[in-house]
Amino acid sequence: MDSEARNAYAAGLELLFDDIEPGAETPAYAVVMTAETIRAYAAAIGDDNPIHRDEAAAKAAGYPGLVAPPATVGIYARISNLLGAYNPKRKPPPGVIHAGQVFEFSGLMLAGDTIVSRGRVLEKAIRKERKFVTFETLHDNQHGQRVARGEISVIWPK
Repeated sequence: MDSEARNAYAAGLELLFDDIEPGAETPAYAVVMTAETIRAYAAAIGDDNPIHRDEAAAKAAGYPGLVAPPATVGIYARISNLLGAYNPKRKPPPGVIHAGQVFEFSGLMLAGDTIVSRGRVLEKAIRKERKFVTFETLHDNQHGQRVARGEISVIWPK
C-alpha cells in the first residue's frame, strides 16, 4: 500500500478490499416505480411495447396498469447504491471496474409499486492477480413478492 492510500485508509476515507466481508448485508433502500421512469426507460432501450408506454394498452392486455420492462430494476441495482449502503462512512477507492452483471426476473413491476432493494456480499476473491467482489441483489415489491434477483461483480482497485 503506498503512502497516499495508507493516509486515506488511516483517515477512514476509503473502503478497501480487505475491509469487505462475504456475507455482509447492505441496508434496504426503497424506490417508487413511477410511470415516468417506466416510459423513459422503455424509450431509452427502444422498447415500443405499448404495455410500457400506455396505461390503457396495458389494461387492455390484462395488466392492472403500466408494466415496467424487467431490466428497469437495474437502475436501482447500481454499484454506487450498494457500496454507499455497505459502509456509508467509507468510500470505494477510485477505479472500481464493473466486471459483470446478471439478473433473474420473477415478477412484474407496475407503476406505483415500491421496490425494496437490498444486497449482500456473495464473494470476494483474487483471480489473475485482480481483486473481485460479487454482490447479490434482491428486489421485492411492497407486497414482499420477489420481482428480481441479480449478481454484480466488480474489480476492486485496492
